[in-house]
Amino acid sequence: MNVANHKQMSLACALVLFAALLPHGVAQDHSAPQKTTQQAGVQYVNKEYGFHFALPGSWKDYKVVADNWSGSDDSSNATEKGPIVVLRNPKWTKDHPTQDIPIMIFTLAQWKKIDNEEMSVSAAPVGPSELGRNSKYVFALPPRYDFGDGEAKEEVYAILKGNPLQPL
Repeated sequence: MNVANHKQMSLACALVLFAALLPHGVAQDHSAPQKTTQQAGVQYVNKEYGFHFALPGSWKDYKVVADNWSGSDDSSNATEKGPIVVLRNPKWTKDHPTQDIPIMIFTLAQWKKIDNEEMSVSAAPVGPSELGRNSKYVFALPPRYDFGDGEAKEEVYAILKGNPLQPL
């Protein structure tokens, strides 16, 4: 091996050794914002009723299932009805259902009856719990919405704890 090749080989070995001894990430620009490992969230937007609902990124391919609630007006014995928007975890299957997020939609007049205990929408001893409202509607969770076999209830509890429903 000639002297020039020997110097090049020595220099290459020194650079490899130096690079191996450096802590990982030293070459990064720490003045730039760091990327987070959290997945970006997704939004369900309902323009018809005027609200949006924040979901974690793991719910990216969630489904929306339309349903209805009915209740009895105690003063007139009339039946009142309204929509329920059900947000369904994308991991949900028939064999392994996960906890849904059902959102009952009430007019302000219907909610006043609920609030005054003049109308019931469930056999439960408690009424629905309010998630939010806008100038026309009140959005609520049904009583005992989590009473059942659905998995991932803790995830839904965590979502709801973050105040995810906001009016448009």
